[in-house]
Amino acid sequence: MTSKTIADEYPTLYHYIDWGGLEGMLRTNELWATHIRYMNDESEYIHAKEFLDRHLPENWTEIIYNTNKAANIEIFVSSFCGEPCDPYIKRNGLLSQWRAYGNKQGFLLVFDTEKLDEMLRCELKTFGNSAPHLSDVVYSHDHDAMKSELCGYVQTLKDFVDKRKKGGTTHDEDSAAFSAFFYVTTRYKHRGFAEEREVRLVVSPSVHTNEHLENCKGGIPELPEKKIDLRNGRFGVTPYIKLFGGKLPIPINKIVVGPHKDKKKTAEALRKSPLICKFPDITIEVSEIPYV
Repeated sequence: MTSKTIADEYPTLYHYIDWGGLEGMLRTNELWATHIRYMNDESEYIHAKEFLDRHLPENWTEIIYNTNKAANIEIFVSSFCGEPCDPYIKRNGLLSQWRAYGNKQGFLLVFDTEKLDEMLRCELKTFGNSAPHLSDVVYSHDHDAMKSELCGYVQTLKDFVDKRKKGGTTHDEDSAAFSAFFYVTTRYKHRGFAEEREVRLVVSPSVHTNEHLENCKGGIPELPEKKIDLRNGRFGVTPYIKLFGGKLPIPINKIVVGPHKDKKKTAEALRKSPLICKFPDITIEVSEIPYV
């Protein structure tokens, strides 16, 4: 029996963005992923650490964190909202997300999940990434989901700790522990954000350290290194990476113009924009939610 994919659970994904982000995405076919330590909920990495603290022997969560830090492992995330169950929200967007844009003009992008997942797999073939995934978030109050989605990874980390204490681990065991750590820390989130039904596209790009280059045949890596850029974000200077950027268009099905006093004029201007010409299948709609 084939296990369900994220596309089976959420055929479409929702992404809220301002005009600058939308214009850049349509122009370059790029999706930006932000370093996990610089995301809006800056405490979520700490919540994941506290979760592991409750399941691993004393001090071992810190040891695993420091081991990954020493290995220059960086985690980057692009966040989406899972397709809403409420038909009204599905058509018009989530009020709390629109409010996050204040007085700016916001947009809701509706992505084809299966095609987005395909683009992630292509990215993996082009650049070296460790354990990339497109997965839904497990919220701290959803004990059934934690049991079914995270317990296996926690057990892998427990086995890793036991073997380290007894004398050492193999390369494969180290890799399995990294993947387990990667999945837990990027999928666990506080219940306060549950209404978003968040789905995350997560990558950990290869960093060509001296040790990595020494292990490559002839000192030449098989895949190029992904460049880490900086931008001015909510928390100051923020590291991010650019994903995709190829000839294939970003798989956007629909753009919903968010609440704003001139939202209908904005939709008209967007329909006439040359940026939309290369996306003939995109429909443009206007949210019914009043100006917030």
